[in-house]
Amino acid sequence: GRTERFEQVKVERKLGENGHPIFYVHMWNGLTEIRIEATAVSRAHWTFDQPTWGGLTSHLTYNEYPIETTKLWIDDEIGCRTRSDWGTIHGNAEHSWGLLH
Repeated sequence: GRTERFEQVKVERKLGENGHPIFYVHMWNGLTEIRIEATAVSRAHWTFDQPTWGGLTSHLTYNEYPIETTKLWIDDEIGCRTRSDWGTIHGNAEHSWGLLH
């Protein structure tokens, strides 16, 4: 029933047994702390190579992962809630690298 800003956010990405990443997210402010473990269940990716000046090529790789939240922990003034307090939780994670000119 509210929106919160998290100025402290840490995200780690490790490779899972299925070859897809597992994302670990930890965020907190003075009121709320949230920890999430989300496992990618598949992957879609695009690569872009664009010719630039002087015969060079700029490159961008974009990855999109449908994810399932496997662990969740929320602690605030209401108390502590965990993954078992909800049904299936699905989402989407994205990351990219490179630069197109």
